Amino acid sequence: MQKEVMLSEEQVRQFYSSHQDEEYFPNLLENMTSGPVLALALVKDGGVEHWRNILGPKDLLQAKNEEPECLRAQFSSGSSNINQLHGSGSSEEAEKEIGFFFPPEQTLAVIKPDTQHKEVILDEIRARGFTVSRLKDTVLSREMAEEFYKEHRDEPFFGQLVDYMVRGPCTMLVLTKENAVDEWRAAMGPTDPGEARETAPESLRARFAKDILQNAVHGSSNQTQAHDKIHFIFGDISSENEAVSPALEAEESFAELKNLQTSRSPSFHELRNQTEVNTTDPEGGDEMTESQQTSPEITAVSDHSGTPETPGGSQKHHDIGLTVNV
Repeated sequence: MQKEVMLSEEQVRQFYSSHQDEEYFPNLLENMTSGPVLALALVKDGGVEHWRNILGPKDLLQAKNEEPECLRAQFSSGSSNINQLHGSGSSEEAEKEIGFFFPPEQTLAVIKPDTQHKEVILDEIRARGFTVSRLKDTVLSREMAEEFYKEHRDEPFFGQLVDYMVRGPCTMLVLTKENAVDEWRAAMGPTDPGEARETAPESLRARFAKDILQNAVHGSSNQTQAHDKIHFIFGDISSENEAVSPALEAEESFAELKNLQTSRSPSFHELRNQTEVNTTDPEGGDEMTESQQTSPEITAVSDHSGTPETPGGSQKHHDIGLTVNV
């Protein structure tokens, strides 16, 4: 994952809260707010230590004299004594830093009644990097279906839609991922499967929808609707989310990164050339929680960081790293 953002002074103070009393902090603050920051989450075996080795020494003079091929030596700014790249000091630190730059978002997804290939759809949801935070198979009553689609109550198709939604079990899911609402809507494709086959042939509706009514899947239109629909189907789950610490909150992002992991990590230049895709429709049994996979180790990186860092230890499991460049 990658994201380019402008940090405010308050955000920099939050990110570097443990360094605010240091003599160099005013320069660091000025540096980190002087332009856009590029944050990258990196995945690799032993990623914390590997990225820190590539970065080189924190002291720029030492980096240039002792390790001239390291990134900090190559990409130093002649006008600043603040080095331009940051790396997490430990997996615990990286968990917090990835959570800071890539907070997870939740959306409600529905696999509609009579939809074939349900397991294929579930597999694709996970393959696209979503974490299934909640899953429930349920048959909607007519009253529930009417309330669920209340925004369409005045539409001529409302009665047909309700009839369809109550005729069999629906699979209700809470999906967690950065930019989850738009990402899920992009995965579904246009409401009309005919349009979906023309404009998004790999989308779920293009492949599995029968017609505009029986179009396989549903997704919330925006974050407000997602919150309301999740509450309607699953009750109030916000309190437990609010109680989660920044480190634990980031675990959703770790699951996403692990799902997206390939056999090797992209190179530094590949990561710099990647672009972040964001996309933005009218749709908007027993409960289960998906078992968490083994948490990968994490590292974080950022440009414009001259702060002390604690070396990360060698690990045998996957690392996730955050890099921040200004």
